[in-house]
Amino acid sequence: MFAQIFRRLRINGGTSACTRVVLFSEPLPHYTTRAAAVPEHQKNRFLEEYLVNSLGFSKEEAFSASKKVSLKTFRKDPNLVIHFLVKQGFSKSQIKSIVSVLPGLLYYQPDKTLEPKLQFFRDLGLSGSEIVRLFMFQKHLFKSGLDFFRTRLAYVRILLGTDEKKVTRAVKRCSSLLRYDASEKVAAAAALLKNYGFSDKNVANFALRIPRRIFILEPENFEEMSCVVENDFGIPRGSPMFYYGFEVVSTIAKSTIDRKFDILRSFGWSDADVRTIDGKHPLRLRLSESKIREALNFFMKELGYTSNYLAYRPALITLCLEKRVKPRNEVVKVLNEKKLSKRSWNLYSFVTLPESKFVKDFLLPYKEEIPDVYRSYMEVVGGSKVQKV
Repeated sequence: MFAQIFRRLRINGGTSACTRVVLFSEPLPHYTTRAAAVPEHQKNRFLEEYLVNSLGFSKEEAFSASKKVSLKTFRKDPNLVIHFLVKQGFSKSQIKSIVSVLPGLLYYQPDKTLEPKLQFFRDLGLSGSEIVRLFMFQKHLFKSGLDFFRTRLAYVRILLGTDEKKVTRAVKRCSSLLRYDASEKVAAAAALLKNYGFSDKNVANFALRIPRRIFILEPENFEEMSCVVENDFGIPRGSPMFYYGFEVVSTIAKSTIDRKFDILRSFGWSDADVRTIDGKHPLRLRLSESKIREALNFFMKELGYTSNYLAYRPALITLCLEKRVKPRNEVVKVLNEKKLSKRSWNLYSFVTLPESKFVKDFLLPYKEEIPDVYRSYMEVVGGSKVQKV
């Protein structure tokens, strides 16, 4: 029987045919100049087996991915790419995710096509883990050239200047900006913001804090957001607060803003009071709905302050109740009850004091008379803060 098999192999090509049989049994052979002799349908099968055995693809996933690869690329060794990506910090599951989208990546030359790209972002200031995250979110970057990166970052530098740290922060906050050539859009957006009264510094800060808005959003949407700031917040264009109002509506959905307005009204706030607090402190709308309710319950229902008082002192609502407002209110309450303080203090005046100033004026002079209050305050706010005074 073995003699018959040997004779067949010798008739079909001798030892070279036998060698090909062995190669076919491997997950994926390393193709040399002789790989051209391998039938093209076999090359796809080899890749499918490699994806299943090396990266954990299902047979269906491997079949689908192999169809995306040009057969002329099969002459390179995919293990080189896998080893390179692992060394760069990519996990096996991440590599599988990448290869599912870009199976041709397995046949890149790591030193010529991959390393320069990763080095570009290392030079920009991204760490290894940040580069991995960037390429996972933007897998197209694997097949993009260095000129592509430079072009995309050129318009970022137009707004942010020569400070590479700012450029790096923008890339970290919005990796999508590397996908678009938005030079004309950015110029139009910057001109529109300046028309609203933004200074060059405001435009740069806006681009840095919310890069997606200025680099990706259509400038036409800016007009809608500016109307919300003007009409709902009552902040006119050109006002120093317009920038902050615009920043708020750029990051919070209008439906969410409306719900927060409704919370204020549910506590008896008039439209005039709502517009007052928004005009004075639009960033207050970043607070969660539960935080706003908690603050209003304490200031209005427990302490009895009016909406008008709070509207003109919006900082009160933003302060931490448990770590700042309530502990200080208890200290002053005890001082008043014991008539230890000769001065009358209103809430806003003492809760907005720096920590060192409050401790110096309200705690240390009365430490002997109210030791329990002193001790409990230190426990709540942290003894280290008091000890530094």
